[in-house]
Amino acid sequence: MTKFCKIHLNQMTIFYIKRFIIKFICLFIPKKKWRKAIRNKFLGNPFGNLYDQFLEIKKKKQELYKKKENIESIFLGSSHAAFGFDTLEFGANSFNLGSNSQDLYTSYQLYNKIKDDLPNLKNIFLSYSVFSKGWCLAKADAKHICHSYKYLYDIDYDELDFSDKDKKDCTDLDSIHIKYKQTNGFHPVKKLKLHQTVKERIEGHLKSHNRTINQLSELYNFINQTKDKNFYIVFMPVNDEYRKLAPSFADIFGEICKIADEHNIKYFNFYDDTDFIDTDFLDCDHLNQSGAKKLSQKLKEML
Repeated sequence: MTKFCKIHLNQMTIFYIKRFIIKFICLFIPKKKWRKAIRNKFLGNPFGNLYDQFLEIKKKKQELYKKKENIESIFLGSSHAAFGFDTLEFGANSFNLGSNSQDLYTSYQLYNKIKDDLPNLKNIFLSYSVFSKGWCLAKADAKHICHSYKYLYDIDYDELDFSDKDKKDCTDLDSIHIKYKQTNGFHPVKKLKLHQTVKERIEGHLKSHNRTINQLSELYNFINQTKDKNFYIVFMPVNDEYRKLAPSFADIFGEICKIADEHNIKYFNFYDDTDFIDTDFLDCDHLNQSGAKKLSQKLKEML
């Protein structure tokens, strides 16, 4: 472990102690906005936004390559995939490579980087959501995630500069020894805070969907490069309120379904599946652990 990293690990210890103290103090602060202001002022991760996502992607890579000889199915996509596919339920030889804010470009590049290392890979499942068509990670607020994929998988992003500082931060984070459970890449969470109304969330998703410059070319890349395997598109579930306020499945996904039909690609429509109820969700569009189990069971039965 480098000296730089040891220093940062000490900083992390200080950070967690300070976080405990600040949280305790906030118990006695009556107004939410005051509590938020205090947290923002006194708490800060020494590695910034890079820390959590880097270690999450690293954990998945370590487990993937440990099991690479046995992997037959992989799941790719955004947090909808990361939280939505219970690979332990789906089958022991499946693996969840979904991650927060993963766009179609990153999903395809990730597949392209690992496919030759998985000798028994047969099935590729790509989650597809309302925002997927126009979502671009490298231009988003979460663009720091690109640095993790650049460092860990050598994925290039034309829109983003990978500076010497970015590389050094990743190198030092990579020096941290992490433990992980054998979960086939499925790392569910118990809570997810949605700081928007459902209507506002849908509007944000549709804004990405309606962008003139989009990532449909990556879908064609998948189709063209997976002809010797089974490639599936999975339209992810949303809760009842989201579905009622958003445009219809045909309006949002009709173009994708047409492409899939033209290329004989099988797809699964869970967007309109009313078997998914409010208790299956963390918020309006992310499945919780029981919802992920339900989706994975359904998908396994449909195959």
